[in-house]
Amino acid sequence: MSGRGYSGVVPIVDPIKKALKTMASFDGSSQIDLFNRLKVSIPSTQFTYQNEYSKGENQWVEKVVGTASATHDPINSAVTLSVSAPNSSIIRQTRRYFRYSSGKTLSTLLTFNCLTPPPGAKFGVGYNDNGNGLFLEVRNDGVYVALRRNGVVTYYPRSEWNVDKLDGTGRSGVNYDFTKSTIFGIDLQWLGVGTVLFSIESPTGELLAIHKIYHSGLIEGTYMRTANLPIRYELSTDETFSGSFSAQQICSAVTSEASGDEDTSNYTHSVFSGIASTSVATRRAVLAIRPKALFNTLEGRASITFRDVDLFVASANTFWEVVYNPTYSTVPTWTSVGDYSSVEYSNDVAAFTGGITILSGFIAAGGATRSTLSRAVNTNYPLGLDIDGADPTSIAIVCTPLTGTAAVNASMSWEEIY
Repeated sequence: MSGRGYSGVVPIVDPIKKALKTMASFDGSSQIDLFNRLKVSIPSTQFTYQNEYSKGENQWVEKVVGTASATHDPINSAVTLSVSAPNSSIIRQTRRYFRYSSGKTLSTLLTFNCLTPPPGAKFGVGYNDNGNGLFLEVRNDGVYVALRRNGVVTYYPRSEWNVDKLDGTGRSGVNYDFTKSTIFGIDLQWLGVGTVLFSIESPTGELLAIHKIYHSGLIEGTYMRTANLPIRYELSTDETFSGSFSAQQICSAVTSEASGDEDTSNYTHSVFSGIASTSVATRRAVLAIRPKALFNTLEGRASITFRDVDLFVASANTFWEVVYNPTYSTVPTWTSVGDYSSVEYSNDVAAFTGGITILSGFIAAGGATRSTLSRAVNTNYPLGLDIDGADPTSIAIVCTPLTGTAAVNASMSWEEIY
């Protein structure tokens, strides 16, 4: 099958692919990804969270301004965000910044419940931080999707959605009620100048595309600085607000159309406590790591996965632990691992309180041990900064001699993606 073209031959068109591209049922239901591929893969999950037992204090950070709060609602497995004064806000954001893999669609699914806000209040949910990202915003005058680039937001009101306004006139025929609990999706093709797709799940369970933002061949530079971002829920008021208002964060997930090869971008690093052994007479930390506040002049938002702990004990049987986010009794001295690492370490940590023991064991006097932490555990105990790029979490190796004084040497290894 051939024909005339620029070089004398017209390439054969796959009739199945052509049919899928032109079927409104696929185009309007988000079944074609942003790289024009039919979604048939099993996505790789980066994050999933349900608020069944708590607010997830390890995974989420909060920022409160004025009179606002976030309260766990165990009946609905949700977190209720509330404001009750003008110029107030509550932000809940994942401590982790999720990694975009070039050439793969990154998808988020976020559920929420929000009635129509009173004047002066607005509720946002999305994949974004203060500087960049994508989100949906509910206001008194309607529903918007939005793109934030370096702190500047471009809003797209429902009346301008270019795929389906969900007002009964679009290709789906759905007239969607945003005052009911909603599943909101974002499909992200970055590559600097890729396409963004926003979706809403219909009452019949179909994920409906509502708006696309195109960039390739249309803009100069990139449409946002980075696609490595957190999930965020935010409720805020301005000076015109009066009374009180609440909305609910329900469930969230981040997935990538990846196949495991994203691990090729990992950088492995390691530090140790020093040639001289550390004297341990009572339970104390001997080595710790945490993310840098700044990495190459930018906020330290790399993905850090703690992997291995190595110990040698010259004397005294010893109980050892890996403790997540302890509070140190004195301020440690933190030293950069190096120019190519987003991590800093301390070998003068000692007394501490709190923290969560996530791995432990025993080592005999004169013995050595090596243990590896599952990558999955790091999802629940992330090394990261808070919303303002401060308050880094840390991981420490802690030792306790069973009798006498132990002489300990320790090292720890981890992986970074940036």
